[in-house]
Amino acid sequence: MLRLFVLLFSFFSFLFACGEGYPCKQKIIDSQAVITQQNIDIFVKKDIHLLYSHQKPAGQILKYDPFLSLYLVKTQKIFPYPFSLNHQKYLPLIALNQNGIIQGKIKQKQIGLNQLGVWSKPFSSCGLLLTSCCLLEGLLTPKGIITKPYLQKFIYSKQTTYADIGIRVQEQNGRVVVCATDPFHKVFLVGDVIIKHNGENVKDGASFMQDILLSQVGKEHRILIQRKGKFLLLKVKSFVRYGGGEISDTFLEQKGIFFDTHLFIIKLTQKAKHYGLEVGDKVLQINTIKVKNQKEFRQALSSSLLPISLLISRNHFEFFITLKEI
Repeated sequence: MLRLFVLLFSFFSFLFACGEGYPCKQKIIDSQAVITQQNIDIFVKKDIHLLYSHQKPAGQILKYDPFLSLYLVKTQKIFPYPFSLNHQKYLPLIALNQNGIIQGKIKQKQIGLNQLGVWSKPFSSCGLLLTSCCLLEGLLTPKGIITKPYLQKFIYSKQTTYADIGIRVQEQNGRVVVCATDPFHKVFLVGDVIIKHNGENVKDGASFMQDILLSQVGKEHRILIQRKGKFLLLKVKSFVRYGGGEISDTFLEQKGIFFDTHLFIIKLTQKAKHYGLEVGDKVLQINTIKVKNQKEFRQALSSSLLPISLLISRNHFEFFITLKEI
């Protein structure tokens, strides 16, 4: 009976939005919102669209996030009832895609740029995560949920970069544990347990990575860790994040080297020109460790000391390059 009540409440709230008196279903129709298999296009301000897309949209692009494939686009069309971000707690959530409403809940929060949120029910196309009052809580993408804090930063912040402190984390038995470290900014070690951040207890990987990524670049962070049974207070200054999400994340992006999922080089910036690399080259191993994907790449770099030797394959010819300090 309780489950039926929740379903009915969510459904009717979807039809009749509780805040502004504008029916949510009608808002989607009147605003000509686009929700397809791979794309989302909705109003978030009266004359500004938020898009999730892997194709560059037409119109005046105000901002672009290559990590999460987000665009802000100014339009000549005005819509007086844009989708507002949710600032209320404990409202039921509705996942809406081109096939209708998908009841459920957020099963796993977004942990940084590489682990998007997980919805409790399966979905295979893009959609909106809305509250029962038609307030925007997140975007459903084929790779997972882009949650509200990242949308809020993108829409409203002048800062277009993410901050990094040279680690990637995962949750293990209720603890936040370092699973990869940047060899060029080696302060942490794999296996370090994150206890406190700036004096506050770290409750989960999602909130910790959110605090780091959305902070000001250059800010000092005081992080209490547990390493081999001992507690250490580390002080580290953040720098610009170069990889993650839709961009490769091997720690070599800061060197101007970008990869596909099979470790073929797909982009080289001016920073990487002196290495003699070419687009299409493939990394086979790091020092003596063979690597096949970006996760193995990060793990191998995490256990390596500078200088680092990479074995490269090009047209059946193999050669080494050496990476030193930045």
